[in-house]
Amino acid sequence: MKKPRPKIILIAIVLFALFSALFYYSLPVNAGTLTNIKDRLNRQIENLTSGVVHTFVFTTELPVSGGAGNNQVRIDLPVADDGLWCNTVGTLTATGCAEDGALPLPGTLSASCAQSNDIITVTGVDNLLAAIAYCVQIDDTGTGSLGTPIASTTGLITVTTNNGLADVDSKLFAVDIVTDDQITVIAQVGAPGGGGGGGGGGASPTEVIFTGKSYANRPVTLLKNAQVVASAMADIDGDFEIKLRDIAAGQYIFSVYAEDLDGRKSPLLSFSVIIYLNITTYIGGIYIGPTIDTNKIEVAQDGTIDVFGYTIPGADAMLFINSGGKQFSTYLPVDNAGRYYYSLNASGLSLGDASLFVKAYYQNMELGSMSRLISFIVGVLGSEDIFRRRPACPEIGDFNSDCQVNLIDLSILIYWLDRFNPPTTVDLNLDRRVDLTDFSILTYYWTG
Repeated sequence: MKKPRPKIILIAIVLFALFSALFYYSLPVNAGTLTNIKDRLNRQIENLTSGVVHTFVFTTELPVSGGAGNNQVRIDLPVADDGLWCNTVGTLTATGCAEDGALPLPGTLSASCAQSNDIITVTGVDNLLAAIAYCVQIDDTGTGSLGTPIASTTGLITVTTNNGLADVDSKLFAVDIVTDDQITVIAQVGAPGGGGGGGGGGASPTEVIFTGKSYANRPVTLLKNAQVVASAMADIDGDFEIKLRDIAAGQYIFSVYAEDLDGRKSPLLSFSVIIYLNITTYIGGIYIGPTIDTNKIEVAQDGTIDVFGYTIPGADAMLFINSGGKQFSTYLPVDNAGRYYYSLNASGLSLGDASLFVKAYYQNMELGSMSRLISFIVGVLGSEDIFRRRPACPEIGDFNSDCQVNLIDLSILIYWLDRFNPPTTVDLNLDRRVDLTDFSILTYYWTG
């Protein structure tokens, strides 16, 4: 048997080394998967060109140990909206934050925005531990400006940690842009099998998680297509979370309302959401509107009418009065429990019909749901006041004529959703179709 020639041995060694190197460098760079990843947009309204703040919360799987200040967090925003999320290239402000019990992202942080694929890069990040939730807030107070695409867009966002040389953890999730500032819908994208460094058994759950603020220590009720499906108690700060598990994929009308300490029902807040199979959908930014009541239905022009109700703790409230074709407003003091009380002097109001409602503001943001409208009469000087005993029948939305706007009326409205030629009594804005605009009108007259 001949011995292998030295040249052939050398070639074999070189080929083996090259093959080993190619095999090594073809391994996936992202060895782990971030979990519990969210983006809390301060303004999820469409077609914004500036003033957007992103708050990203994520949990690492692997440690990120490139050395203090050498690590990065990269956010790849939806490619289909290139140049819209990053409306103007430039520097951004990045700060550590503490939401959902997360730790502030450590380091002397700085951020920048690139329009190519709309990538935000946070640099100056210190080392990150494994299995720890971190939070970073990014806003456009630098030279760059952050915007949003049109409302019909649903895109994938990728958040990736990097140790300065290579990516470590990464995760995709989807975000929906809506037409107003009220509800944020975030779908957690998870492939069947669990995903995330080591796999798991079975498919990812199909579930919905609702979060928001309501009245302190009071119940919040969740409806799915006008049927009560779950409830939860808000904590002392008004925060609540409701989980709806094992829901079938499809499109639903979800509604929420709360009950204050005196038993009054809040305005009903309704929204349409598409639920996808094996995906956890987060619906956040739910702010329950204020309750309202008065002690009189008729007040003399030289008298007073008391206005009272509840809003979320820590909110500011404004009372709006409509009288004589004009609108007035005044600030309402709110206590730590969210209760407000105001004695309105009628001397500045015109004789005849008047009405009032309350809007709440939380952290300088106007809440999307106002109180219901209260009507009353201003009488002549010295006339007798009439105190409120039984609420009058609602003028709109009482489809079954029982002097209430409640779940029965909501069920009737859902029946006619997107159906041809709905009755004019159900088509509340008379545009020949029943849609979310009609739901908004119904909530205005909601009695519960």
